[in-house]
Amino acid sequence: MTRVHDQELPDSIRLVIDQTIAAERLEGWAPTDTDVAALAELVSGHTTFDEYLAAYRARYPAGGPSPRRDYRHLLRRRGQYLIPGTALLRNNFGVDSQAALSNLEFIATAGRIAAWHGRIADGAVAVNDVDIRAIHRHVFADVYLWAGNYRLCELRRGDSVFAWQ
Repeated sequence: MTRVHDQELPDSIRLVIDQTIAAERLEGWAPTDTDVAALAELVSGHTTFDEYLAAYRARYPAGGPSPRRDYRHLLRRRGQYLIPGTALLRNNFGVDSQAALSNLEFIATAGRIAAWHGRIADGAVAVNDVDIRAIHRHVFADVYLWAGNYRLCELRRGDSVFAWQ
């Protein structure tokens, strides 16, 4: 058992946390002890995903939630993934800073990846659940409106090119 904030965690929960952090570190996340403790609270059921994410969103009060808009008309044009005039991805948080978006994306996706690993550990993932678009939607829908949809144009972040459309 491992202790997080004076709480012993079963090995199965610790494994979910470790797998989630390992996956996010591949993308560049360097979680703090506070981040790990918040993730442990989420995975162990002591907090809900909404509470978990709200605690981080509160750090960026100027970037309130974007209203849910119908972006389908934008999806017909190249560049629909970027905030106009910037190199920043449109996001559901309404933030306009790369640092804020990166942090919120890591936090949100870590919570969703942990939930996915937890479902696997509980034996709650069936063959029909293993669909790349459904998994992408599950992991990224809190961050990006288009999560789980096929891309309409190539997308890159700096020198990094994502999978081809």
